[in-house]
Amino acid sequence: MRADGGNGGTSGQPRDEPEREPADIVGTIIALKQREPNQSLITLGNDQVWYQVRPDRHSLRVGDRVRLSPTGWGDSFRLTSDDLGRFIQVERVR
Repeated sequence: MRADGGNGGTSGQPRDEPEREPADIVGTIIALKQREPNQSLITLGNDQVWYQVRPDRHSLRVGDRVRLSPTGWGDSFRLTSDDLGRFIQVERVR
């Protein structure tokens, strides 16, 4: 509490907390299926399934460890791995 009896807010109400960014997801690929040319369905060891949004060739393989980071644009995430050297845009299916 401040010396003047206030709590730092202008109306005595608690301040709004800033929205937290969703944390990155790290997992291992347990299944890869090509759904359309150069678009994969990627299943992780935690049973999450991700769909590659844009057609693009990649070198992902079963057993690769990947990181998914929120993009801030809708439901899209960026999937990366050490061997990939870039990102693939994905959305969660399940």
